[in-house]
Amino acid sequence: PEFALDRVGLESETDEFAGAMLIPDDTWETALARYLRTEGSILSLSKQLEINPAIIAGRIRNEAKNYAIFANLVGQGGVRKHFSDVRFGQQ
Repeated sequence: PEFALDRVGLESETDEFAGAMLIPDDTWETALARYLRTEGSILSLSKQLEINPAIIAGRIRNEAKNYAIFANLVGQGGVRKHFSDVRFGQQ
């Protein structure tokens, strides 16, 4: 249990670090994509930063704590299909 808590904290720190490396804080603070949350604004920012739109969409989903939005941009279920023998959510 203690390890799980540490792991969650580490994962959160890692996500934050990766986000800051790919999307500089000063850019993110003023990014239209952050506030408009439209596919067009995400695509525009991804082109400007030369990064995959999934990174921006994922950051918006994480900040909003709404993982249902922009599923088409992040490829929801794309990784899972490569692990057909794993029973996700089951012990």
